[in-house]
Amino acid sequence: MAPAAAELEKEIKALAEKKTSLDREVHQIETQIHQLERSYLADTAPYGNVIEGWEKYHQHREQGTGSKQQQQQQQQSAAKMIFSLSSVTSPASQEQRPQQAAQAQHEQRSAKQREKRKR
Repeated sequence: MAPAAAELEKEIKALAEKKTSLDREVHQIETQIHQLERSYLADTAPYGNVIEGWEKYHQHREQGTGSKQQQQQQQQSAAKMIFSLSSVTSPASQEQRPQQAAQAQHEQRSAKQREKRKR
């Protein structure tokens, strides 16, 4: 093997290792963002937050919030994870994909049924 080819092979191997390391680091950061965002949305669901607004704060003080309502709010907050969902490789995006695929299939079936009814 020519010296230049050997050097290129070493460089390619080093770059591939660096890419693998950076991919791991990005994944760790995205996981951390996902966990912090989920925690923030869950903790602030009864009161409001920067994403949903603060209108709930007064309602919570006046009425209180039941545990069933809190669970519903936490489930709804998954769709509001704007920071985690901004990356296609984040854990939140990975969780959303099966739901989006199921919703798309449902919409396709509904469209086909509507088309059959028109005939």
